[in-house]
Amino acid sequence: MQTIAIYNQKGGTGKTTTTINLGHALALAGKQVLIIDIDDQGNDAECLGVKFTKSIYHLLKDEAPFEECITTARKNLDLLPSDETISQVALEMVGWRNRENALKKRLEHIDKYDYILIDCQTGLGILNENALNFCQKLIVPVSMEYLSVKGLFKVDKLIYDLREDFQKNLKIDLIIPTFVDDRVKRTKEYIEFFEGMEHFKDMISPNIRIDTKLSESFAHGKTIFEYYLNSRGAYDHIQLCKRVLEGI
Repeated sequence: MQTIAIYNQKGGTGKTTTTINLGHALALAGKQVLIIDIDDQGNDAECLGVKFTKSIYHLLKDEAPFEECITTARKNLDLLPSDETISQVALEMVGWRNRENALKKRLEHIDKYDYILIDCQTGLGILNENALNFCQKLIVPVSMEYLSVKGLFKVDKLIYDLREDFQKNLKIDLIIPTFVDDRVKRTKEYIEFFEGMEHFKDMISPNIRIDTKLSESFAHGKTIFEYYLNSRGAYDHIQLCKRVLEGI
């Protein structure tokens, strides 16, 4: 089983889009996949068009077992959903013993999945800290604009700090350029900048290009593969899936 956190401290970088479409691509490839949403906006359930009664809130509070908190989203694809109640748990967790490993503790017996993808919140916070302590791999989507690129360097610094305290092996495994438009000069400059840095060498994934079909698909409660298979968005996420299947 491989656990992968999808995280950037900057919002609007495509974390949820990446998580859902990568998760479904892996499921279509025959892998057993669990998506965990730790954002209080609860976008993953809405984008997948699924309803739920129990969520990660109930799991973290020990109010329900894991099996009652997940919902089947697609064939081979389960979702541990979230909503605004997770913010209450985050406040309580500050006083918990071993709080940075609460998520890991509640999932350590789960072995039915090939991949677990964690859709992280924007910023830091105790929930993201839990995700980074639990994950084996870290993927950072970076949209092609200044603040998102700056967010990548903040993630890199955060990882250094967490390695000192908790996660000795934590590192950025893959950087995904998102909202890529080859017609824009700045986009090419950012990608060349990443590729030219020794620190990020070999971490750059295939690009996720701008495609309105990606946002349209979620409005219909569908992944890009269900909404418009012959699209740039579908093709790009298939290439990303291949990279993950190869071990990142």
